[in-house]
Amino acid sequence: MIGRAEFDTALSRWGVRSPLDPTADRPVVPVRPLVAAFADLIGDDDTMIAASYAFQSVVSRLAAPTLTGALVVGWAPSFAVDDVRWRLGSDGPTFGLDVIGLDGFGLRPTTPERALEDLLTFVGAWADVMRREVRIARRLLHGNAAAALLATLRRVAALDDVAEPGRCRSLAEHVIGALGKPAVACLVDVDGWTTFQRRTCCLLRFAGARGVCEECSLRPLDRA
Repeated sequence: MIGRAEFDTALSRWGVRSPLDPTADRPVVPVRPLVAAFADLIGDDDTMIAASYAFQSVVSRLAAPTLTGALVVGWAPSFAVDDVRWRLGSDGPTFGLDVIGLDGFGLRPTTPERALEDLLTFVGAWADVMRREVRIARRLLHGNAAAALLATLRRVAALDDVAEPGRCRSLAEHVIGALGKPAVACLVDVDGWTTFQRRTCCLLRFAGARGVCEECSLRPLDRA
C-alpha cells in the first residue's frame, strides 16, 4: 500500500502536482459555471471555445498524475467525473480530486495500460457530460483529450530512468487508435524526438491574438 504523501512525493520529484487539492471544492457538474470561468480567463464569451479549453484542462490535469504515477511508481488515482473538483485561483480555474484522503484512499496499484484505459473511459464520460450542456462536437473534444494524453506521455518519455520511450510510444499509438477515425492526432519525429500533431482544432486560435500551439493542426508536419 502506498500512502498519499508518498505518492505526492514521488510525483513532485518529476514536477507533477498532486491530484488532491483540498481547496478545490466545486464539482465540475454542472459544467456551465466552469465554462464561464474559462470564458473570463480567455476574455471571450464564445461558449464553445471556453468549453473546449475547460475540457482539455481537466483531462490534462488528471492525465499527468495518473500516467506519471502508473509509469513511475505503479500506482495511480481512480476517479469518475463526479469526483473532480475545481476552484477559481488567481490564474484561472484549478482542479483536484475529492476521493484521495489522508489514508491513501482512491490510490490503487495499476499498470500504465490499465491507467490509460481508465483515462479513456473518463474522457468518454466527460465528453458526454460536456455535450449535454454545451453544443460542441465529440471529435473536437476527442482531439483535445488526445493532445492532453499525448503531451503527458511525451513528457514522461523524456524523464531520465523512468520509462522506456518505446513503451510511451506504444501507449501514445493506443490513444490515437482509441479516439476515433479519422485519427484526431498523429505521431511525428522531429530531430530524432517523437512528438505529435493534432488533426483537429481546439478553437483557441479564434479567441483573440493567441497564435497556435506547437502541435496545432495548422502547422506543417515538417515543422522542424
